[in-house]
Amino acid sequence: MLALIYITHRELFGRKLPFPSLKKKLRGLNRESIISEIAVINNAFGKIHAFGRIERDYPNLHQNLEDAFFRPSTRVLKENYSLKNTVVFHTQQLLFLAQLAFRYSPSMGGLAIRTDADTRHTFGDCALAASDYLLTPKEQAATSEGTATKNIRHLGFQLSVSGELSNPLDTESGVVRSEKICSFKPPGIHRYYNRFILLFFISRNG
Repeated sequence: MLALIYITHRELFGRKLPFPSLKKKLRGLNRESIISEIAVINNAFGKIHAFGRIERDYPNLHQNLEDAFFRPSTRVLKENYSLKNTVVFHTQQLLFLAQLAFRYSPSMGGLAIRTDADTRHTFGDCALAASDYLLTPKEQAATSEGTATKNIRHLGFQLSVSGELSNPLDTESGVVRSEKICSFKPPGIHRYYNRFILLFFISRNG
């Protein structure tokens, strides 16, 4: 099982990137370009789980991603960060970033991520900043306020999301599990739902 400790903009720079600033960066990037880049990265994660050696290939992949999407100053901060074996890119963050792109990035216009180094770095800025907004203030407070038992339980809830997304089930188990979870789906959409589930697991597992 892959255990992830992800790093955020606040941990590297001492503060969150204000959300209006994150939205402004996203408005300068083309939506389809962002979604395409996210798909490529997430597919690389899936291929390592399916065919690679996590202990060897995962750090190599993240180093390549940092080299491609981090500004030199950000790379220096990351290299000097006290906690080692941290990652910047992870599936929960990428799904959230895709959601933000659909809300704020233009479908027509905006720069493609691979246009030049600056657009790649802007995408990296957005990814790093997005991890600061994965939890609501209420969810953050739930791990530090109240009894120790409640804190641990809420922390477990929060870690389980990232843990499950970063450790996908095998295709057969995943399809069955998704079918059971979504067994409440309305009549008439079965064939569309099943097609979506099949395509999702094919893309996720290479």
